[in-house]
Amino acid sequence: MYRAFMVTFSLFTVACTAEPPKVQQVNPPPEVLIQTPVDEAELYQGNTYLIQGLASDEFYASDLSSLRVIITLNGQTICPDTTVADSGEILCEHIFEQPESVVLVMQVTNSDDLAASDSVSFEVLPNAAPDVSILNPLFNGYYYSDYEILFEGLVSDLEDDSTSLSVDWTSSLDGVLHTQNASADGVVEYSTQLSQGTHTITLDVTDTRGRTNTDSVDIEVMGENQTPSCEIVEPLADLMFPQGEEITFSGLVFDPDIPEELLTVVWTSSIDGELFSGSPDSDGTTAFSSGDLQSGTHSVSLSVEDEKGLSCTSSMAMIVNANPIVEILSPLDGDVFNENEAVLFEGLVSDSDEGAEELAIQWQSSVDGVFSITPALSNGDTNAMAYGLFLGNHTITLSATDATGEMGSASIDIRINDLPSAPTISIDPVSPQSD
Repeated sequence: MYRAFMVTFSLFTVACTAEPPKVQQVNPPPEVLIQTPVDEAELYQGNTYLIQGLASDEFYASDLSSLRVIITLNGQTICPDTTVADSGEILCEHIFEQPESVVLVMQVTNSDDLAASDSVSFEVLPNAAPDVSILNPLFNGYYYSDYEILFEGLVSDLEDDSTSLSVDWTSSLDGVLHTQNASADGVVEYSTQLSQGTHTITLDVTDTRGRTNTDSVDIEVMGENQTPSCEIVEPLADLMFPQGEEITFSGLVFDPDIPEELLTVVWTSSIDGELFSGSPDSDGTTAFSSGDLQSGTHSVSLSVEDEKGLSCTSSMAMIVNANPIVEILSPLDGDVFNENEAVLFEGLVSDSDEGAEELAIQWQSSVDGVFSITPALSNGDTNAMAYGLFLGNHTITLSATDATGEMGSASIDIRINDLPSAPTISIDPVSPQSD
């Protein structure tokens, strides 16, 4: 709009020394128009909106950037640094934090302090921000560039159903990862591989009115996962242990990617199965003791597995040797025999690692010493005949010793009684006579 001015003047005839009257030029004021938002618009709380206007000035058309701009909402100044572009465009982004009725005024002033303004009225409607939280990945998790990572989040909104919420996963290194809608229960899930490095993972959620919310987590993605290493330290290979002896097992494990205590270790025997399972110490040591191994040659293995299933195994052989089994069948404990009586001793022996006939057999009396070393039969029978055992109480022991020196034994107590003396008869008088 241009303002028209009428200037009226008169000509007077004056002396040649009089000055002619001066005419003062009056410039028109600028003009401004709010383009967005429009009058009576409906905006929503919490959203960012572009306030856009267009200014013009007839006199300063070549220098529109010299115009000064003031934008107010209900009398409060916003966007204080806004300027007019050479094209006359005025731009201001603003977040309407509260629901309310709004009067927006945009005013421009030129260098002559001539001003113009425009205003619109509209409503800012209530709209709560959606809720969002990242459940996975975790900031202290262990992730590898050659494995997919599970992305899991939970979103909700007071006004909108979860399925209408738009969700974006992004990485500070790899950019936009995935866009999806939430499920009915608000769960969002997605899996992908990431490049090696430090990532800020962001989960953005937008409701149907355009309001957004964000959660983020920083994670470290390592290179390709590396296999752990493991080694059995004790016992040494091919050692032999008596059955029932407490045996200490120890090993050393290492992983180049994660702390050793996060590894899983399992000790197994080819005969007894699993011996121990658990986690190593922080220094990579794994140890336990057992005295319950069965007799035989064991292949003992230490297996180590990381959190992704990569594993290593170390094995060694060892022997657990059972003692021979010995039983005295006869005589019975407490039996009594006469002096010089032949006593038959019967027993039964066996060994889990050797044939009975290979065992070293010994029958021994606590009084008379060893009285038989005759080998047992292949079925385990062993017999010995003892003659002329000394009078008195005897502890009889049957022992069987295998090739490794392991021995089994059994004992009974018997008694050898002396025979009664012949009766003595005497006649007195020696030569009886009759009267």
